[in-house]
Amino acid sequence: MKSKLFFAHSQKTFDTPEEKAARIRISTGFELFCPNEQIYQKNNQATNADYNKGIDDCGGLVFLPYKGYVGKGVYSNILYALRSKYPVFVYDAKDDVLRSVTSVTINDLNDWAIRYATWTEE
Repeated sequence: MKSKLFFAHSQKTFDTPEEKAARIRISTGFELFCPNEQIYQKNNQATNADYNKGIDDCGGLVFLPYKGYVGKGVYSNILYALRSKYPVFVYDAKDDVLRSVTSVTINDLNDWAIRYATWTEE
């Protein structure tokens, strides 16, 4: 049985070829819980608690960066998973690998959608 991961990614990548390709590659090793389908499409006013419950149910998280950064929502997901001691991975599409993430840092408080945060890999 495959481990389950919460698939955090920018709304800017919802239903794009980039998202679809990442999902296919990551799902070869993990079952993915996609918050776009499981939470956002059902309730676009969902709270952080709704997303945190999804992370808790999975016990781990993988995220897809957008333009080399993560926005505020994905940052919040990563921070929650790290604080909860769940494994967190970033998907590197260029090298087609998952890398373990140890921390997330706010980069630009004024750019919530794209350049909000960066991460540190193991």
